[in-house]
Order: sequence, then C-alpha cells, then structure tokens
Amino acid sequence: MDKKNFISFIVCFVICFTAGIIASYPVSGSQVWYETLSLSYLNPPEWLFGPVWGVLYLLMAVAVWLVTKRRANPYYPAAVILFAVQLVLNVAWTYIFFGAMNPEYAYIEILLLDAAALLTAVVFGRISKAAQWLMLPYIIWLGLATYLNWHVMYYN
Repeated sequence: MDKKNFISFIVCFVICFTAGIIASYPVSGSQVWYETLSLSYLNPPEWLFGPVWGVLYLLMAVAVWLVTKRRANPYYPAAVILFAVQLVLNVAWTYIFFGAMNPEYAYIEILLLDAAALLTAVVFGRISKAAQWLMLPYIIWLGLATYLNWHVMYYN
C-alpha cells in the first residue's frame, strides 16, 4: 500500500471510529431508563454491543476506503454522500433513542437509516463489489436493531 492509500485508509478509519465513539458516549439517565424496558428475547447481551459495533465500524471503514480508491467512478460522489448520511443517521439514532428516550422517533429514524445503508451498499456495489459485501454485516445488524427498536416501541 502506498503512502496516499495508507493516509486515505487512516482517514476513513478515524471518521468511522469517531462516529462510533460519539454514538457510544453514554447519555445521562439512559441506562436506568433502558433497564426498565421490556426487551425482546432476541436482545443480545449488553457486553456484545461494543465488540460487534467495533467490527462493523472497521468493515465500514474498509468499505468506504475501497470506494475512495476509485474517485474517477461516476458513482463516487453519490457513494460518499450516502455513506456520510447513513453515518450521521447512525449516530443520531443513539441520541434519539437513548438521549431523548423516544423509541417512536428512533424507530422512524432507524427506518431512514436502514434505507440509507441499503442504498449506500447498492451504490458501493457500482464501484466495488468488495465494498458492497463489507456493508452486509452492518445491514444485517441494523435489521436486528430495527426489530429491537420496534419491540421496545410496541411493548413499552
């Protein structure tokens, strides 16, 4: 990997992990509120979220890095914009669900996130099939998160 590609990868990595750190920053009072909720039996144990999100942010960083290597592709601008939109939606969900303690608005927002992530993967596929496949675990996890959000909204 040449110096330019290495720097590009580091930038992608820092952007994705910064989003992850912001999204995981504890929101005051949310833990107590969350513990009172009726959760789905599919809800993973709390200790699993950190490692899973760490891997997902790494996969997203590699995916967007692969896309940045092909800036001449006509889909590149759309891919980068969509990636940024879904990343912002990803971070925003935490603050809507936990910060505002509002599962209803969070559910609407996560549906937008799902659409943005799917569209990002589709556009990534026009540039790099590997980047598209690297988004798949994230999309699957978002599907689970969407169900868990719905469960909290419906049963609480």
